[in-house]
Amino acid sequence: CLEIFRDDNCDVYSGFSTCIEDCKGNKVQFIFMPEPRKSDYIRESVEETNKAIKSSITEFIDGVSINNDIRDYRIVIYHGEIKGCVYPNGEQASSPIAVTKEQFMSMKADYYACGHIHLPVEVFDKCWYAAPPYPCNFGELHEGCYNLVTIDNGNTSVERISLGLPSNIVVEHSIQ
Repeated sequence: CLEIFRDDNCDVYSGFSTCIEDCKGNKVQFIFMPEPRKSDYIRESVEETNKAIKSSITEFIDGVSINNDIRDYRIVIYHGEIKGCVYPNGEQASSPIAVTKEQFMSMKADYYACGHIHLPVEVFDKCWYAAPPYPCNFGELHEGCYNLVTIDNGNTSVERISLGLPSNIVVEHSIQ
């Protein structure tokens, strides 16, 4: 399946990558980084398993970072944790396989679309966890939105667009 993209002169990285031409004729490269499946990396111990996963992620990012192919725009689509991001419960992302902001920034993308943390968070300039477009459970109190991303002449702008879906509300009530 990935050979299709290689035949179209598209770069294919460890998971999946494709390029398209936008309406203005710009070459847009999409790099997909799915969350690693621990079952693919099982080792003797949890520490060795995490080390193998982290090594694979680092190798992937390093491969993307040194590739300066001819493209007009690069968009990274990632599912997983970025160290320091905050979950809706206030806990910081600290998984042993979480990537650092510096690792992410080394890929030099025009936009980083992240998923995993169900809270709208701007991680750094051009890098967002958009959150689900609607609250998925009662713990998610964000408004249903999506990110409208515009990339033009090296400038990236992100606008949060409301879907008009109400946030979940908490009603406290005691029965006597």
